[in-house]
Amino acid sequence: MTRDQILKHAVEKLLGDSAPVDSRDITVQAAHGIVTLSGTVPNAFQKHLTEEIMRRVEGCRGFVMDLGFAATPDHRQADETLASRVVAVLAGIEGLSPDRVRVAVEHGCVTLTGQVDHEPQRDAIELVVGSIDGIVELSNLIALPARRHSAA
Repeated sequence: MTRDQILKHAVEKLLGDSAPVDSRDITVQAAHGIVTLSGTVPNAFQKHLTEEIMRRVEGCRGFVMDLGFAATPDHRQADETLASRVVAVLAGIEGLSPDRVRVAVEHGCVTLTGQVDHEPQRDAIELVVGSIDGIVELSNLIALPARRHSAA
């Protein structure tokens, strides 16, 4: 077996063994130590988990995430319902003022805008919102405050 074949099988095993990741619709290819994942996952949270797994793969020099979100009739929500669900989830995040993040939904694609104080808060919002079923695509455009540079 070549190194790329070994790498491909290792990635397939890691994804298959990861209980939270639904990897049934993910295709793995490896060439020159670079792994390409293509296919679909149920939601943005699954995509994030898959990316975290890829960061830990030994022998992987780089990876390409060509993963979309499965848009099945069972998961697709009316945009109004999806927007309401996202707003409700955001309202439940401790320390997040309701006027800090705005939600736009078009054909199941959710865009988050606004501003929060810290990057971990921005990342946590993306993870929580990304786990909502029915989201076809998630764009996190939430800004962080500009860093002030002190004169030396």
